[in-house]
Amino acid sequence: MRPRLTLRALSCAALLLLAAALIAGCGATASGAGTDATPIKLQVVPYKPTPPELPPGHPPGAIYVLDLTNQPAVAPATLAFASDGALLHVKWSGWGQPVAVGHGMVDVRECQPNCATGQLVSYPGTVRLSGLTSCYNARFYVDSSVIAEPPRGAWQLASFMRNPC
Repeated sequence: MRPRLTLRALSCAALLLLAAALIAGCGATASGAGTDATPIKLQVVPYKPTPPELPPGHPPGAIYVLDLTNQPAVAPATLAFASDGALLHVKWSGWGQPVAVGHGMVDVRECQPNCATGQLVSYPGTVRLSGLTSCYNARFYVDSSVIAEPPRGAWQLASFMRNPC
């Protein structure tokens, strides 16, 4: 006796066949491109940073840093280097030189078990500013690195200083 095909089995087979046909027919050709592929033309928009709001009457050539607060500062005591981190009570050496180094306390959110519930912790830390660049009749440090120094060993933190030039 031959097994009988039921309506349900035929429906499943038809759906599988239809799905396979759709998948096979919706891809690229053997050359890797679709037969009617038309390139998309994108307009290149140059990056234009927002000019910094320098203090009125600032001395020409003054050296600033722009952190995430977007406020130009000369040897700031506080530096917001990331959305979840700041260097506080900063003492600077070499400000105005090609490399300026600041030591203070890093306040950073530890993302354990995740960033939403992580704790804010403080460790000694160091920021290194470099990349002096001139624009708007002033000079700016545009490169930075931040190192936190917790008891378990130093670690590099993401640092986002603004480049206004």
